[in-house]
Amino acid sequence: MITNVATRSSRVECTRLQITTPNAGPAAVHDLRHRLELTLSAWGLEPLMDTAALLASEVLSNAVEHARDTEHDGAAPTLRLTVSRRCGTLLVEVGDPDEHLPCMREAADDDENGRGMALLQALADKWGAESVQGGKKVWFTLRVPR
Repeated sequence: MITNVATRSSRVECTRLQITTPNAGPAAVHDLRHRLELTLSAWGLEPLMDTAALLASEVLSNAVEHARDTEHDGAAPTLRLTVSRRCGTLLVEVGDPDEHLPCMREAADDDENGRGMALLQALADKWGAESVQGGKKVWFTLRVPR
């Protein structure tokens, strides 16, 4: 399900896209990343595309790997990608049904995993995770260039 909301006033511009993907497996990460890229292109935010797509892919991949729908015998989770632009800031949020918040860890040089949160720390202007009803939300912001 895709919801696209755009509002504009003389003082504040806010544009928002929300995509909900049930049974999200690894292929959903690619699909959601592509939709994010199309959205940023439509909004004229190509300068943010590579960084936003990389960070969203990391957060989405973590959600697919770690979140399981506990109500449906460990089925692939339902993910929600929300992208908002407001007052010079791009906000990307990923919601999933897992209640465990992510944490930073130090990956060894030969580890294949474990760098996603470090990438958020290094590349996002701000990032965080919070518990929400039915799971958690991991988010990051990027400054929109003028």
